[in-house]
Amino acid sequence: MREKITKRTVEAIEPSVRDAFLWDSEIPGFGCKVTPKGGRIYLLQYSQGGRDHRVTIGRHGVEFTAEQARNEARRLRGLIASGENPAQVRSHERSVPTIAALGERYLEEYAGLHKKPRLWLKTSATCKITSSR
Repeated sequence: MREKITKRTVEAIEPSVRDAFLWDSEIPGFGCKVTPKGGRIYLLQYSQGGRDHRVTIGRHGVEFTAEQARNEARRLRGLIASGENPAQVRSHERSVPTIAALGERYLEEYAGLHKKPRLWLKTSATCKITSSR
């Protein structure tokens, strides 16, 4: 289905057994996915380098209004036109290790080998406190 995405059109879509999509008539690839449980998610679908990509913009009502999602889709289309790949950028950001993972790696690879046992225990307790926050 293709029509301009507005708050009214997004909320009018009824959930079904499978994901339902509403595609915008003005911005190519901009759409809203309605899940079987009724979740509404804005997304942008595009082709680059012979592959199709789909980037989630955010959830309707909680994170974005229809107009905010439309503006974000325009911004992402600009990045795509300049040669960037937003899906690849987000994938790379998710693969970067967290502070907790780096702390665990430090304990395993360095602290256990190079520190005195009582200092290693003190360091591991500090890292566990930091990673649980």
